[in-house]
Amino acid sequence: MPDISSGTAAPLCGRATEPGDGQISLPKPLTSFVGRERELAQAKRLLQDNYLVTLTGPGGSGKTRLCIALAAEVAHDYPDGVYFVPLAPLRDPELVPSTIAQNIGLQDARDRP
Repeated sequence: MPDISSGTAAPLCGRATEPGDGQISLPKPLTSFVGRERELAQAKRLLQDNYLVTLTGPGGSGKTRLCIALAAEVAHDYPDGVYFVPLAPLRDPELVPSTIAQNIGLQDARDRP
């Protein structure tokens, strides 16, 4: 089972067309979500008071599946949208910010005056 803890950054979870468009961009689960109601409820409670909930645990323990279920359940609480950004394929930590920005539809303006 993944451990659930709280932090203080924006929720992570795809691709927006315009800020505030309320888009929900989450992967479609291949299986039903069964037996994790307690963890889901705990994560929802934490998300009410924190902008970031971090799921930790060994590979294959269901962290991503729990995150997707959580995002789907609370999407209505985020008028700017809910997005899923896969970071596992990244090998360079320097790419994390630009990958998130690109996936939520933000333009990289670092090289602009």
